[in-house]
Amino acid sequence: MPNRFVFGSIAYSSDGLWLAAGMMDGNVYILDAVDGNLMLQIPAQRSYVNSLRFGADSSTLLTCSNGVSYVWNLTASELDAPPLP
Repeated sequence: MPNRFVFGSIAYSSDGLWLAAGMMDGNVYILDAVDGNLMLQIPAQRSYVNSLRFGADSSTLLTCSNGVSYVWNLTASELDAPPLP
């Protein structure tokens, strides 16, 4: 994660294991909620991520920005999402 950054939104997974941080540059960082280690970076949106929400079982993540929403499958070998518009 960059040394200096601005959050657009933050979400904890329901199991308490993950923290998702939506950034002003459109990236989402998935961190280990216990030690803060970066687990995954997702280039989720073209502009700031203003809303995040984990699914009930923490296997999916909803990202929203400027009226565009994506659901990411966090358990897939490659992240599943439609291409950016």
